[in-house]
Amino acid sequence: MKIGRNGAWTRALPLLGVLWLVGLFILVGSPSLVGQESIDGDRTRGQDRPSSGILITGEVVDVNSGQVVPSAEIQLIPSGSGTPSHRAVSAGNGRFRMQDVPAGDYTLTLSALGFRDLAEEVQVGTQGPVDIRIEIVPDALELDPIIVTATARGYLHQTGFYDRRRTGIGTFFEREEFERRAAFRVSDVFRSIPGARVVEGGFGSVAQVTFRGGCRPDLYVDGVRTGPGTSVDEILAVHDVEAMEVYRGAASIPAQYSRGGCAAIVVWTREPGGGDRPFSWRRLGVAAGFVLGALFLTR
Repeated sequence: MKIGRNGAWTRALPLLGVLWLVGLFILVGSPSLVGQESIDGDRTRGQDRPSSGILITGEVVDVNSGQVVPSAEIQLIPSGSGTPSHRAVSAGNGRFRMQDVPAGDYTLTLSALGFRDLAEEVQVGTQGPVDIRIEIVPDALELDPIIVTATARGYLHQTGFYDRRRTGIGTFFEREEFERRAAFRVSDVFRSIPGARVVEGGFGSVAQVTFRGGCRPDLYVDGVRTGPGTSVDEILAVHDVEAMEVYRGAASIPAQYSRGGCAAIVVWTREPGGGDRPFSWRRLGVAAGFVLGALFLTR
């Protein structure tokens, strides 16, 4: 069979159609490639746009020791604003960072516990990033004054007052108890002790403290026994007393205060062994009685 030119052209037509479609595809491009080019172009254009400000990083240190200062608060306040536009807190290594800080004039403030507050005028340029070092000065903390009042509590520990009170034997008073009761005389506190009786004296005499059966207790002042029958009000005023121990029966009296008596009163004064106590003719008379008694016994 002879194939003329018409037959040859008919056979070549499908091949030409395929080549024409390939060329068209190359010229127009695929949709996916066109879209990718558009996205990449957007990204490129986004990178080319200038940012709104620069990055500022820094470190806060103690000007004296050079040690880093954590937890310091740093603020940038635009001039004429009064309101911080950027704020940061230094980390444990003293470092901090502020992003997108526009160029302009600012007031940089810094505050940290134990350091003087800082306020400096600064100018931020357009070139960044910028790294700065801020040195701050330590400041002594101003605390409320502490008032220390010396009391005789240590003295009472030495006498064994608190040890005896812990045994639960006897009745114990400290200065605060006299103040709380607003006692006018030392004997006034005995009115609250079971079995105790305050016998008021006549004109010019003092009250006597007795216990059951008419027992008149022995009186010890700062560990020293006074004369027999001495009333606590004769030689002591309320403001003299730091603490007092009361033993209502012979069996309850500690050995060091037991002289065969039926009861005992042990008084500890605010200034043992002397002090600036108010003058009293009664106290002077009792002291004179002690001296005369000592002279009589030594004869």
